[in-house]
Amino acid sequence: MAEGSERRRHKRRRREGEGEGEGGRSRSRSHRSRRRRSHHQVQEQADHIAKVLQETGRVVGYEDEENPFGDENLSQAFVWHKKIEKQLEDGVTENAFSAEQVKEKHEERLREIEQVKKRREEREKELARKQEELDVLQKERVLAEAAELEQRDEGFHAEQARTRSEIRIREGRAKPADVFYDILNAVSTSGTDIQNPSGMLDMLEANELGDLEREAKAHAALDAHDEEKSRYWAAVLLLCDHELGIRRREDAGRGEGGSSGGGVHTSLDSDMREVLGGKNVGELLALEADISEKLDKGTTDDEEYWQRVLQKTKLQLARHKVMYAYSKRLGNFQEHEGDFQDDIQGGDQAEAEHAVATAEDDAEAGPVYAREYSPGPEDLEDPGDGDEGNVVDEADDLAEIRALRARVQQDEHMKLNTAVGVGAINRKTLEATRQAARGARDSAAASTSAASGKLAAYSSRVMGETSENDSVFTQEVRVDRKVEWWHQKYQARKPKYFNRVHTGFEWTKYNQTHYDHDNPPPKVVKGYKFNIFYPDLIDKTKAPSYKIERDPESPDHSTCIIRFQAGPPYEDIAFKIVNKDWEYSHKYGFKSSFERGILHLFFNFKRQRYRK
Repeated sequence: MAEGSERRRHKRRRREGEGEGEGGRSRSRSHRSRRRRSHHQVQEQADHIAKVLQETGRVVGYEDEENPFGDENLSQAFVWHKKIEKQLEDGVTENAFSAEQVKEKHEERLREIEQVKKRREEREKELARKQEELDVLQKERVLAEAAELEQRDEGFHAEQARTRSEIRIREGRAKPADVFYDILNAVSTSGTDIQNPSGMLDMLEANELGDLEREAKAHAALDAHDEEKSRYWAAVLLLCDHELGIRRREDAGRGEGGSSGGGVHTSLDSDMREVLGGKNVGELLALEADISEKLDKGTTDDEEYWQRVLQKTKLQLARHKVMYAYSKRLGNFQEHEGDFQDDIQGGDQAEAEHAVATAEDDAEAGPVYAREYSPGPEDLEDPGDGDEGNVVDEADDLAEIRALRARVQQDEHMKLNTAVGVGAINRKTLEATRQAARGARDSAAASTSAASGKLAAYSSRVMGETSENDSVFTQEVRVDRKVEWWHQKYQARKPKYFNRVHTGFEWTKYNQTHYDHDNPPPKVVKGYKFNIFYPDLIDKTKAPSYKIERDPESPDHSTCIIRFQAGPPYEDIAFKIVNKDWEYSHKYGFKSSFERGILHLFFNFKRQRYRK
């Protein structure tokens, strides 16, 4: 009974449970269907809103052709579909997506886009401006570096020209440009052997004058900071250019059958040289200023003539400048230095007026004797009572020379200003006066030296005592100096040479392992070639020789000294070479011979071979 009731209760509960499950399932189905219907409606609303937004929205300022973003759909408005759905599901009404609000938001985005576009354009302009400034700075830096390199290169070549000149001067093989450099900078130990620059220019050919002009320009560039040296080199260049023009005209005249075409200009040049030759620097400067002023104002009758006079005046000033430097280099420049410096500063005018006045007083008292027939002043050890030896006091003699010179110069200046009788001056008389003055200066300088005093004492012993009928004769006739072919032939000097060193690679096992042809090993010395020139050997029967000596500066004996020896006038010359064994076979390039005044010594080193 009890079991039957239990069974009935179980069946009843099961039926109730089945009924409840069916009702729950039905409620769940209805809820899901409502959600599907709501989501579908949201999607429809979102699609409608997106369609409206795509029709009304457009990206302003950009087209498919102007597409800096790489977007294929740039011209279409972007609509965020999922965002609209989410906003609708969250309860946002459809009115929030009205055309006015969408338009307002769209305009705000467009303004933001325009600002971004403007900032990007400004940034691009700023970058372009900075790049342009960097390019300009880089270009200026490159130009400055190029100018500095060019200046350093020019300075290096000018310094090398100076060094070459000094080496040639010290070795006794000076070129014409080296002579002018030595006159200015006193490179040689003794200035008494320096050639007269005026005579040297007269003997140079056209090609030698061209070399002189080129090297003088290099020295002038190196001495541009020194005003005095610059004026000196300007004078040298002016004289060189003048002589070069003369050589070219002579060559052209020879090519045309010997007629140089001088004509009237040659006669005028001769007269101008006579007139300007005796003027001092002050008078030449005053004449140059006067002629320049006339030419600038155009008050001259014959402009071509006065242009030529101005040119000759500048040439004469250049000669004065060079000869003053030459006399200063020789050490006999006290008198000439006073004339030159006073003329430059304008102080020589008073001295010239005093000399003219003295000459006029002497003319009233009696005729002044010609200086060319008077012996030069000389100091005597025992003048006695003053009657012995017809000796002229040095100061009186100098005053008389200056008086004569001032008188002649004044006459010349008057004739030049009046342009009358320019060629009437006797060139021989003027030259004799200048030679007398030079002879007096030379004899006065010689009498003050100790060597000349000893020579005078020896001469007195040989010739006997000076009697009342004897007088000292020191009138030397000046002779133009010229360079003889044997001038430096027997002067002690080092020989010239042209040498070579032969280098290469040694492909040992170690080098083959650690190096290749793209990254080669260090080069090593493999041999030498010496060519030593001895063209002026006095004893040509004795050939030069060489010997190997130890290098005191090489403690490991890696280098040695090879010394070449020859007879006079050549000094020994030595070179430092690598200390290795030589190959003495002609098959390996050895040569040792002396022929045609040239010593040839070629040799290579033995190769180091390593055996296991």
